[in-house]
Amino acid sequence: MSSRKAAFFDLDGTLTSVRTWAGILDYFKHRGEKRFTYFQFWAYHTILYFLHKAKLLSQTGFREPWAANLGWFLRGLAEDEVEDIWRWMYEHHFTGHWHAHSLEILDRHKQQGDYLVLVSASPAPLGRFVAKQLGMDLAVGTEFEVIDGCYTGRVQDKVCIADRKATQTKMRLLDASVSINFADSSAYADSPGDLAMLEMTGRPVALNPDNLLLPIAKDRGWEIVLK
Repeated sequence: MSSRKAAFFDLDGTLTSVRTWAGILDYFKHRGEKRFTYFQFWAYHTILYFLHKAKLLSQTGFREPWAANLGWFLRGLAEDEVEDIWRWMYEHHFTGHWHAHSLEILDRHKQQGDYLVLVSASPAPLGRFVAKQLGMDLAVGTEFEVIDGCYTGRVQDKVCIADRKATQTKMRLLDASVSINFADSSAYADSPGDLAMLEMTGRPVALNPDNLLLPIAKDRGWEIVLK
């Protein structure tokens, strides 16, 4: 089986200016549902925020539970009910907030016939929905446990974050029987949490980099594309 050239894209900050977690919370807030979960989520993560600010919690230690605990909002919902959330997110939360220049880059890779992969810490089913709408081939994200057709609220394996963005992506490619030439491939991301994904390709690109990734990209001589 011959290897293909691929392009890997992060979602939040890279392709869009909004955050997926904010869209999920807004979905339930506007409907007046999961109110206790909403306040529980904010209370818990406010504590983590101050611990992170006090440098008592690492960036990954702060962000990982943020992604994992989005499962609280899915608890007890059937798979078809959750599909409505992803559709609303795409049609309302992301609309008007896509980075036009990022989508142009995505389209160029599509025209070149590259294998397109969305890699995000966000819920994997949301990633799959977004990837399908954008004409991408594969989505890698945080999988949540489903038992008897309903979400339990627990992460199925581990949050797709930091080093796991690379390891889980390679596992998903293997599961899909897709062989990638990583040396000839590109990766696009905006934050240091994506370093493992960027480093796994021969062409890492800091796309809309934040203040933490920008100096790293400059120091390593990576390509930088600003907003």
